Amino acid sequence: MQENNWNQSYNQNQQPNYGQPIPPYGYHEPERKGFAIASLVLGILSLVLCCFYGGFLGILGLIFGIVSLTKKESKMGLAIAGIITSAFGLIYGILMVMATVMTIRYGMAGLDEKALLRLIEEMYGIESVEPEIVAETETVEEPEEQEDTTTLSEEDPFAGNAFVLGDESVIYFEADGTFVWYQNDANHDDYYFVGTYDAYRAEFAESYIVTYLGEYGVTEDELADLYDRNEDSEFYTEENFTCLVLHNESAICDGEEQVTEPYDTNYMGFYMDGYYDAANMASGGYTAFTMR
Repeated sequence: MQENNWNQSYNQNQQPNYGQPIPPYGYHEPERKGFAIASLVLGILSLVLCCFYGGFLGILGLIFGIVSLTKKESKMGLAIAGIITSAFGLIYGILMVMATVMTIRYGMAGLDEKALLRLIEEMYGIESVEPEIVAETETVEEPEEQEDTTTLSEEDPFAGNAFVLGDESVIYFEADGTFVWYQNDANHDDYYFVGTYDAYRAEFAESYIVTYLGEYGVTEDELADLYDRNEDSEFYTEENFTCLVLHNESAICDGEEQVTEPYDTNYMGFYMDGYYDAANMASGGYTAFTMR
């Protein structure tokens, strides 16, 4: 009867019911530490290489270390050490990449590795450990070029001279660059202009007119054509070409000031031997300046 019950149980389960196997004495489950070891090795390599590859290996080391902690591997100490070394390797690798970029961009090829790192630290407000190295990397600024304030003219034929115009008015050009233009030389108390002036000769006059007085539409080709059409003349030549600019600052008429804002009067013409045959570039009217 007992034998039949056992056979019936066997036939129903298709296998004898022996229960769970008992591991032998002294058996231990294998330790899992692959990710932890990989993290530590990559962290050490990232510190040793300390370049772009070091930063890349540092990232991998951080990932493997975090995976090891997540999986709760048996060697958690190795994982933590791998994370720390990988983090330092990543930071150092980033600094080296920045130093390389600065070397290429700013031409600092002569600086050594430590000096470049100190410069990066200074940029980000980190106190440098070796300030003397930073001092060596400082570049000496070249002095700025002084603006050329000299006149464009090789000579000023007006300075210190007085000229009579066709309407019998007289203009006095002082050596200090100022002028006074009297409608009547016998009356210096009324009807006069006061200001400063500039005079340009030859190619300097051409450059000034084309560059700064472009609103009048005078071109270099037009001037060259003018010289060609007067090639037989000794007066209408490029050497005698002159531009006179009057910077009007005051105008007195009937004892009252007429100028509310300074303005310029521009003349273009030819000067030779105390005679200036010029045209007012705004009105187009011609005026003869004759030295007195």
